Formats: sequence, structure tokens, C-alpha cells
Amino acid sequence: MVCRSHCLSALVALAVAAPAQDGAAAATERRATFVRVEAADGAPLAGAVVTFAGHVPHLVGLGGATDVQRAQADGRGRAQAKLLPGLCYVAWAVGPADGDGRAAFSQPAAWFAAGGVQTLRAVQQAVRRSVRIEGAAAWAHRGPLRFVQVTAIPGTDDELVPGEDGAFALPPGPSGWIEARTADGAPLWIGYPRDLVLTIPPPRPLRVLAKDDKGAPVAGAAVRLRVGQRGTWNLDGFGGVAEHRWRDLGTTGADGALTAEVPYAADPLQDPKQGDLPLFVGAPGRPAVVGGIASGEFYVDDHKASPPTGDALVFTLRTAPPLVGSLGKVPPGTEVRLGAVCKLHLDRGSYRHDMRGFRATVAADGTFTFDDVPAEVHALRLCVVPPAGHGPAPLFPPQFARELPSEVAPAGGGAVKALALAELTLRVTDARGGPARGLVATVLPVARGSAGSREGATSVPLDTKGEAGLRVVPGKWLVIAITPDGYCAEAFEWGAGRGEVALTLRELARMRVLLKGADGAPVAGAKVSTRGTSTRGTGDPLQSALQNLRTFSGRQWSDLRTDAAGRVELPFVPVEGVTIKLGLSWDGGASEDFVLEASDDWVEVRPK
Repeated sequence: MVCRSHCLSALVALAVAAPAQDGAAAATERRATFVRVEAADGAPLAGAVVTFAGHVPHLVGLGGATDVQRAQADGRGRAQAKLLPGLCYVAWAVGPADGDGRAAFSQPAAWFAAGGVQTLRAVQQAVRRSVRIEGAAAWAHRGPLRFVQVTAIPGTDDELVPGEDGAFALPPGPSGWIEARTADGAPLWIGYPRDLVLTIPPPRPLRVLAKDDKGAPVAGAAVRLRVGQRGTWNLDGFGGVAEHRWRDLGTTGADGALTAEVPYAADPLQDPKQGDLPLFVGAPGRPAVVGGIASGEFYVDDHKASPPTGDALVFTLRTAPPLVGSLGKVPPGTEVRLGAVCKLHLDRGSYRHDMRGFRATVAADGTFTFDDVPAEVHALRLCVVPPAGHGPAPLFPPQFARELPSEVAPAGGGAVKALALAELTLRVTDARGGPARGLVATVLPVARGSAGSREGATSVPLDTKGEAGLRVVPGKWLVIAITPDGYCAEAFEWGAGRGEVALTLRELARMRVLLKGADGAPVAGAKVSTRGTSTRGTGDPLQSALQNLRTFSGRQWSDLRTDAAGRVELPFVPVEGVTIKLGLSWDGGASEDFVLEASDDWVEVRPK
């Protein structure tokens, strides 16, 4: 059912805390942002092409703004792009190809904001590749088909052009998927080439039948196929919202039926082992339900089911009470968006998380209505999106029930009430005393009830003064920021009213490792790998949140190599309850395991 499964884990935040959102981002003056590109040995990598890709990480699944820029490094490995304040960016670099078609490239750097400075080290190697695409002729009536390589988000859409031999050259750099699109640009199918061949499944007819809870046909029900989900870069432990790729298949007729055309390698009703085929069918006032195939199993009405016995997939569309809220006086054009972790039921009461998004417009009196949210959900997260120039959006903790936050529930008689929020200026200083420009901080609510705070994580890009505005529901919150050079992590309890939050980055802890071979000579060029992690639970919400950051440290280490003296320094955030086993490997050898811990002296490591 998915290209990547990030959105099938717990709910992540869907709120924007920066001044620029959607249209606001486009209207904001761009800021110069600099990158230095280095080769594996630390020398400048001239001529490298740097891709900058930005969005609001926890809004993208609901249609947040995206910005992609490319720039070429000069002779000193320096590249500049003008980026949008209010967005969170990743960047990667691809060096010039040599005579054999090989090019060095870097993995995407962690989140940063406009106005910052980044260093990218191109230690990965890519070989020029071409892929052959088969099966397109069967879709000639929808074509000519277009083929686009897409990376994780935020990222690129690179349209592929066939060469003289009919094969499609893949752009070097971080790998992605290939999306086949129809002539009108709509997604048809997403796949990953195996052995440099991509085979598009042929068209198959599939009959869909929509009924209400009394068995009567439902006319005009919309039928959609989720072609795939484009996941986010795994840059930290807080996740991100995947982008759903939808294909509209049509609406049911007076008899509640529709015969749709879907890409599948076999008869979908007879063989569910040929891939995922999730269909969503809903009608006004009747939230969409899921049927079809997921992970080799049939689903009917959001539940795993036995194979269908008839000639159609039958969907039962039931009514569900709308979710109604009020924001009080807000600027015209304000939107609300709802991230819902819905349930795909398995056996014995268990279920898979399935992330979906919903949108509504706030009326002139401040009210809004969601009438298409399923009757059963695991969690909901409300996001407010003001129009351009109207300041940061309020942040709400997630709800682990089918309800809106109490702060936006209508008052008695449906009256609109004003929000009582903490209005804060977040200011972060780097370890040298200057503004932490270009930093992206993470703001998390301390859980209401038993749920973990990571479900409410929101990324907050700081401006060139190292500042950002926050509007949050009063309560307990965490602020965490980590860069290649430092970090801060603090817990706060904020009440309604105005205030300031001032933080200073601390230096990262470091382990100094010295690698020697069996002969006692230093080993250069060895890389770091994680060989095991154990985590002990803690009752401290801040330490629990920090435990997710081990993903960030692991990404930092992937670019490190031992120097000519066999030395490498491993920066990390010290976290209670986490033990990480590491090792070093090189051509023809691997080290013994060692446990990550801060050290002033060099810790000597030997081969296994």
C-alpha cells in the first residue's frame, strides 16, 4: 500500500509554527543561504550541483508549500541559494561525473532554515544508470505515459527522457521511485526498478459497489485509488507526514456501481499477492472507507476480510457525526486541516495506523466543520493555516479520540469563544553567543494521558536573528534543537499571555576513537556503523523525546571516516536510557564492537 511506511507509525504533528505558510511562503522575501561542498577527504568539491528542497515537514501530507532550488558550487566548493523563511529545508550535493560515469554525492543534510550555513560532504558514490520500462503499451489509451523519478519529500520530481536505445537515464544522487503518470499528469502507478527494469502492471477492470448501512445503493460515491505514498527523509526521530498520491477513478451510478480501471498484474479479486491496491469510497456525509488489497490481504470496510465471493468489491458507507469547532475571530481565508490516524483493522482487535488528511475553511463567524472523518480513529491533530502575513498558527496537542481539542469546541449554544494562548518569542543563541540563524527547532507537547509527546512534534524554523514566534495551548511543552555543532533541550510549562523563551546551544558530547590494525598501524578511511541499540524507558518526557534523536546522530556518523592517523570523533547528544554499540569497517576488515560514551582521551579499537 505504501512506497514507504513512515505514515503508518504513530501520528506526527500537522501544525505550522512559522510565520510563512502556504501562500505566505511565496510572498516572503527570500534569504541568501550558503553551502560548502566537500569531497570525502575534506577538499572542496568544485562544480557540484546542490539541491535545496523545503517544506513544512508536518504539513506536507495536507498540501503544504514546497520550494526546490538548485545551485552549482564554485571552484572553492561554495554554493548559494535564496530560500524562503518559514520553510524547513534539506540539501544534498552531486559532484561532476568522471569518465566512467561515477559521481560522488552527499546524503540529505538535516533540517535547516533560510539564512543558515551548511557543509555537505560527498562520501557516497553513484554510477550512471539507465532503466528500461516495460508495459507502457497497454496504457496507450491513457498516454503517452510520462515517467518521473521522485525522491522522498521535500525533494525533486525529475522527468525522465528516453535515450536512443529506449532506456531512461536516472539522475545521480539519492535514490527514489519512478512514478508513471498519464498524459494529463495524474499518477497511475509508482514502483522501484528491480535489476534496472520497471514493469508497469496492465489495466484490469474492477467493479465497485457502494451501499448504505441498510443495503441500498449509494449513487454519486467518489472512488479513489491511493497509488502510493511518498515518504519523508528519515532525518530525525520525529517522523513526517507522507504525501498521498491519488487517482480519481470516478463516481458510482444510480445502482451504486462503478467499473474502474486499475493497474494490477492479475485479477485483483482472485490474487491479492501482486501488490497493494487500496481503494477509498465515500459520499457527502458518509466518510470514505477502505477496501481492496494491503500487504497481500483483502480489506472490506476498513477491516481485513476473507476473499470476496462475488464480482465486485462492496463498500458500506455509513453516516458519522461531523466534527464542529470554532476559532473565534480569525483572518478571512483561514483554513483548518486535520491529520487523522485512521484504523485498518487486523485480527484480535489490533489495527494498522493509516494516516489521512482533511481540510476545511473557517467561516466568517469562526466556525468550521469536518464531515468526512471516519467514525473510528486512533488520533487526530488539528492544524490552523492563516493566510499570508498573519503570524504563526496556534499549536494544539494531538487528541487520542475522535474529537477536536477542547480549546476549539463550540461554547454553549454554538457561540464562538476566543482562544487563550501562550504568545511566545523563541530565541536561540549558538555556542559562540551569536544568533542561531538557520536553525530548525522541534516543539513538542507533553502528552495528555499516556500517549508519547512525539505524536505532537512540530518543526519551527528560526529567522536570521535566531528567533521564531510561537502560539501554543497553555500547558507543558518541550523545545529541542540539534545541529552538527550543538544542541539544546528544555522543558517548559507555559500559561496564557506573552513571554520569551531564550535558549543557548550546548556543545555535543564526543567520543574520540583511534583505530589500529592487527599490526598496530593506524587504519585510515574506516566508516562507522551502528551494531545494536538498547533503550530503557524513562518517566521523564524530555529524555523520552531525546531518545528519538539517535537517528540524527547515526546520519552524522555516516559521513565520517578515520583520518590518516586512524582517528575519528563521534559527536552525539547524551541521552538517559540509550546504549549504542558501534563498530568500524574498512576494505578487508572490521573492528570489535564498542559502546558509545564521551571521552577526552582517544579510545583505541582493534580488529575483531
